[in-house]
Amino acid sequence: MQPADLSVALRRRSPWEATDLGLAMLRRWWRPVYAAHALVVAPVALALVALGWAFDAVWAAMLAIWWLEPLYDRVVLHVLSRAVFGEISRPLSVLRSWRDWKGGLLAALALRIVVWDLARSFNLPVRQLEGQRGREARERQRLLGRRARPGGVAHDGLAAFRSGAAVVGGGGCCGAHAAIARRHHSRVSSPSWP
Repeated sequence: MQPADLSVALRRRSPWEATDLGLAMLRRWWRPVYAAHALVVAPVALALVALGWAFDAVWAAMLAIWWLEPLYDRVVLHVLSRAVFGEISRPLSVLRSWRDWKGGLLAALALRIVVWDLARSFNLPVRQLEGQRGREARERQRLLGRRARPGGVAHDGLAAFRSGAAVVGGGGCCGAHAAIARRHHSRVSSPSWP
């Protein structure tokens, strides 16, 4: 990957310009992004919802799907970071290159329980793309965050709101469906006539 191959102009951007660039990149490369994202999210979500349904804890499945967001973010960043250099990733190639985007995932998932990083997705490229760790990563995040951290926090806040609405809505729909199914099953298995 060479800077000459970049399909975006390298220049300093305000947080809102950076957000606009990210949305423009997503519009341009939406197919590979959503295909790879779905290839990771769909099996995980289906397995978790099936387990939640089996144990009558769909709410726990929805919570687990939300908790795994750091995994999904890494897939999207992997696809977009290659697309800007002209390399359009196929969904299966993204899965095969999981070692490139798995770094720090367990720590991110464990820390998600203990510490809420308000700029998690803002800081992710420092770890995943630059390979920074430890003190160097903290210094780099601090440097980048001087101007742009509020935009990253606002982005993650909106994303958390969206995810929360999806978890509550999805859990409510699945819970209502499960209650209707149980009620129907109880009527069929124990008829009310003598």
